[in-house]
Amino acid sequence: MYTLIDPPESATRLGCWSKPLGRYSEIVGYSHLGSLFLKDPGKSEYLVLHPLLSGMNAKSYGFFASTNTFADVVLKDAAFVE
Repeated sequence: MYTLIDPPESATRLGCWSKPLGRYSEIVGYSHLGSLFLKDPGKSEYLVLHPLLSGMNAKSYGFFASTNTFADVVLKDAAFVE
């Protein structure tokens, strides 16, 4: 289960988490288990941050023409792990 945010929120709302996210400066949604969906507005690339996991807790999914397309391809995929 997840929620998309439209219009996107600034990643600066994440406080100390925003700096390491770099160019992924927009929050476009979140899962009910705590994952965050972020977007690089300059390149329309998407990243999922799993803040409760240690180590490599972010995965880039590349370019999508829209947040809805990202959701359709990535978030609705049965293999996607929130």
